Amino acid sequence: MDDLLLLREAIALIEDKKGEDVIVLDMRDVSIPVNYFLIASGDNPTHVKGIVNALLSALPLQVLHKEGIAERSWVLLDYGNVAIHIFQREMRQFYDLDSLWNDCMIDIKQFCCATHQESALL
Repeated sequence: MDDLLLLREAIALIEDKKGEDVIVLDMRDVSIPVNYFLIASGDNPTHVKGIVNALLSALPLQVLHKEGIAERSWVLLDYGNVAIHIFQREMRQFYDLDSLWNDCMIDIKQFCCATHQESALL
């Protein structure tokens, strides 16, 4: 599956589950072995679990590795070229990946708009 298509589908699922503060970081020029980070927040452990379960059940790609499922404060889903991070708000503020790679942030409207345009055509 194409990275951008995976990001579009994941963003749509996160938004459907009322995930907050969704961002995408383009990591291709950074020396880590993924192309993109998708980061979102949930209000509490139950909310994080709901978002993660939606991703695991609906994304067509098999997750290669997952961490933090039991704790539900920071869940990492590794899809190879795309790493999805779902945080509880407090954990996200503490680790602050958003600021660490601020220069890698890309506008997610290109993903959301493409998803909505494709849906409108169906």
